[in-house]
Amino acid sequence: PATTEIYTGTTSSAASDVYKRQVGALIESNDSFPVGQKILMALSLPNQPKALELTGRIVRSGPKGIAVKYQNLKRIHEELIRLFIKNNQ
Repeated sequence: PATTEIYTGTTSSAASDVYKRQVGALIESNDSFPVGQKILMALSLPNQPKALELTGRIVRSGPKGIAVKYQNLKRIHEELIRLFIKNNQ
């Protein structure tokens, strides 16, 4: 499975991904984050030696986690995420 670590500038939070899409991710987390907050994520994918560093903005926040829309996604990161989704459907 893929895992994500979230950096907000002041805190770091480990989270497990529920569902990833090319435009964003739903992330399970016990921590609360405000909608609109910009975050940096370290997305670890199987068979990738380094975590992908992604930026995003929180578009939804609830008791079970957050929905994040990726911002300025590099083409190579988009392709790796797309391949991960295809291989895990």
